[in-house]
Amino acid sequence: MEGWTRGNGNRVVADSKCFSFYSVSLCLCVEPVFFHCRQSFSNPVRIDLTVVDWGDMKTKSKSWLAIAGFGAAVAGAAWFGSRYSPKNARTRLWYSRLEKPSYNPPDYVFPIAWSTLYTLMAISGWRVWNEADSPERSKALRLWVSQLLANAQWSKLFFGDHRPVRALVDVVALEAMIVRYIATARKVDNAAALCFVPYAAWVGFATVLNAEIALRNPDAHKKFPRAKAA
Repeated sequence: MEGWTRGNGNRVVADSKCFSFYSVSLCLCVEPVFFHCRQSFSNPVRIDLTVVDWGDMKTKSKSWLAIAGFGAAVAGAAWFGSRYSPKNARTRLWYSRLEKPSYNPPDYVFPIAWSTLYTLMAISGWRVWNEADSPERSKALRLWVSQLLANAQWSKLFFGDHRPVRALVDVVALEAMIVRYIATARKVDNAAALCFVPYAAWVGFATVLNAEIALRNPDAHKKFPRAKAA
């Protein structure tokens, strides 16, 4: 037993030396880590929130609300006009009895055309609203509202009241408002003015068509009882 202890004494000493060496090495390696952690916790990272441009976010929110408002206004006008559209059986019967020119478009063209024009109309108004305040901007916005009201009124006069002549007066005024809007909006935002060009072309065509129908059907209001709003 003594011989075994004495025989392994060098090994014990050597192991002790190795242990001491590894301990020192471990301390030298680990201590900087603990020191760094203590420094990190004592000086936590601070996030600088000043980089967030709250004013820009607020402006963008108002912009989205504005485009939603213009879209709602256009949708409201479209809904009002649709209450007197030929989808109503009585109105469809009355309209079918009218004498129309050969260039009168098929029925399916109208919803496609108006959906596109109403979208462009909303975008145009929003772009003008988004520009800096000026007399031209204010005038353009007033014209935008005026033409939208005249647009909605036409459907009631033509399809609802069966009065093509009165509808013709309305659509001529509408075309004049559209042209004035384009001229005014061009001074504010050129793209907004361009959005109304297809609209002006379509309403110009509708004016010619309305005039021809009024000319061919002087007694249009007598051809069938007035339609009721849907």
